[in-house]
Amino acid sequence: MLNEFGVGKLGTSLGKVSVVTEEISGLNKSGGIGACALGLALHLYALGHEVDILVTDTTVLPEDKFRFHQAYPNLTIRLLTEEVASDEEVTDPVDPISKAYCVYRYVKRLDPRVVHVNRRRNGTPYRLPKGTPPYGCMGSARVGPELS
Repeated sequence: MLNEFGVGKLGTSLGKVSVVTEEISGLNKSGGIGACALGLALHLYALGHEVDILVTDTTVLPEDKFRFHQAYPNLTIRLLTEEVASDEEVTDPVDPISKAYCVYRYVKRLDPRVVHVNRRRNGTPYRLPKGTPPYGCMGSARVGPELS
């Protein structure tokens, strides 16, 4: 049984958890946010959750993703640039607003139970799709304006 935050007893899965981050250790950077994102993903996986990581840094190459997957085969890593290529309604992000919209579209398609979002470099949060439960929004994200 889940509590009001969607968390069950240890080892009980919430379903799919999405971590949206600009950086993650072992892929593109090794700063504090990257280390935190990797640590969170590994911890959630160890608890039995399905973890999906979206890296929003558009300079990351597919070769970097391959290396990361070799080091962490149990984590699903996705690059925003690859996700945008598979979405006919968006184009490559060219500024913070278009990048935020691409993240919004990705989360809407993935429909995870919980989303953890790190703040973008300019300090403004991403918006999440309508229907994202308030307790399913951790970190620096806000639920979309449709829910206000």
